[in-house]
Amino acid sequence: MRQETGARRALTVLLASLAVVTTSCAKKQETPAIQETVVASPALINIGPDAPPGITHQPVNDYAFLQVIAGDKPSYGSRKDFESADGKLQVDYSEYTPMTLKLVNWPADEFMLFVEGQVEITDDQGRGKVYGPGDMILMPRGFNGTWRQLGPIRKISVTYDWRE
Repeated sequence: MRQETGARRALTVLLASLAVVTTSCAKKQETPAIQETVVASPALINIGPDAPPGITHQPVNDYAFLQVIAGDKPSYGSRKDFESADGKLQVDYSEYTPMTLKLVNWPADEFMLFVEGQVEITDDQGRGKVYGPGDMILMPRGFNGTWRQLGPIRKISVTYDWRE
């Protein structure tokens, strides 16, 4: 038998509990008491190219985790669409002109959805792959490798920085 993941097991237990409550209520011909609390729902946030404008390009600078190794005056622009109250979770939409970067000890876990363009990402073991529109990756904190764009790109990122 397959070993269940924690999330799958929790879902199985929840569904089983709902089945017991539903069966019990059906036998008694009653419905469970539900207390309603009306809370204002936060507004949905539009992310992506159709979202409100607000992207201004600026030069790409070197950092401890990122060095420009090729590109003619590379630039980027990003728009932070969401940030959690503690500042650790961020969602942004960004654009980049063609460039090649050396990535050293990437500072956060970052999920990326590529919207336009292509980028070849190669890890420090020489394993590389080209990603393009619709591709999704997770660049883990501590990643080392090369980011080589094959043209301008646009992407949506979800970043979680769990450091204190």
